[in-house]
Formats: sequence, structure tokens, C-alpha cells
Amino acid sequence: MAYRVLVWGLGAMGSGVARNIVKKEDLRLVGAVEKDPERIGKDLGEYLG
Repeated sequence: MAYRVLVWGLGAMGSGVARNIVKKEDLRLVGAVEKDPERIGKDLGEYLG
């Protein structure tokens, strides 16, 4: 069973954490919260690369 994870903030630290979460088999990135208008509404997978 994978733990479902939400990332709060996608700055330098948050985006790095999110990239590491998707590499782990026991974690599932289910969403992210962001306040930067330039990042809001963009596909998380495309943003993380």
C-alpha cells in the first residue's frame, strides 16, 4: 500500500521533494498546493519534468 502525499509549495525545496516522492514505490504524489499565479493550473507532471 502506498502512502498518498500532498506537497505544499513548489519552490526550489518543494519541487525537489515532489520529484523524490514520485521515485518512491511506497509513496504516491496525489497533488500540490501553490500560491504563485504562474504555477497555478499547470500540469504537475509537466512542471516537474
